[in-house]
Amino acid sequence: MDRIKLTLYFGAKQHGAFGDFADTVQCEVPPEKVDEITTALTTQQWVSIGLPNGKRMVNTANLRWFDIEVVKEASEEEPKKNAFEELFSSVFPKGDKNA
Repeated sequence: MDRIKLTLYFGAKQHGAFGDFADTVQCEVPPEKVDEITTALTTQQWVSIGLPNGKRMVNTANLRWFDIEVVKEASEEEPKKNAFEELFSSVFPKGDKNA
């Protein structure tokens, strides 16, 4: 089952050496609440966001923008890699005879 990640951006966007950034809050929201939360964030000053572990109140007066993205769950057929394996496989692709 896919998960929905909500990222709220507060404050002005900063330009840094490694890309743009801002003060953020990230949380996971129930998929069935996405439309309700989107409407509330764009029309109300105080928004109550129901999360799996409780509710959070957000003051949208300082909210600059927000992103809602779908996070795909890894397939059970595809083995999960740890950070070392991912780094190693990006440096030495499968089939590389120098690895």
